[in-house]
Amino acid sequence: MVTKLDIKKRRPINKRDAKIFNEKLRAAHDIQFSFEAGKFEKANSKDFDVIISNGILYDGLGNEPIKSDIGITGEYISQIGDLATYTSKQHIDAANMVVAPGFINMLSWATQPLLVDGRALSDIKQGVTLEIMGEGNSMGPLNDAMKISMKEKQSNIKYDVTWTTLNEY
Repeated sequence: MVTKLDIKKRRPINKRDAKIFNEKLRAAHDIQFSFEAGKFEKANSKDFDVIISNGILYDGLGNEPIKSDIGITGEYISQIGDLATYTSKQHIDAANMVVAPGFINMLSWATQPLLVDGRALSDIKQGVTLEIMGEGNSMGPLNDAMKISMKEKQSNIKYDVTWTTLNEY
């Protein structure tokens, strides 16, 4: 059983995946990193794409954090525990840093910046994996007068208003 870590698409880890993540964290903590069969998908030899070491791990469910390492293969968390004897293509030392499934921006104002630069670097660098938008003005549905007004009210971020519905946005 592995937990999806979908960094590229910036999708949040769902409740089921958060529960699996939590179970892995608890098991790693409770059995002091001696893995039980069936709890973890064991890594093949010492090959991980990424090892995040020394992180303070939060499970997203409100439980106490634990200090541990995370082994990632592809887009999946494949092992949690003491990975000091393993190797990886990339190593991230997360000493004194928090490692979490992601954060939700409940009051995002990224509706316009995302049109100009869809990478959302500011939020990604802060660990945001889900943007909830719509506070203040909505980006749709729009009629022709609303499109003209939206275009006239633009400040330093300029973009064409080519959509009418939220789906087109």
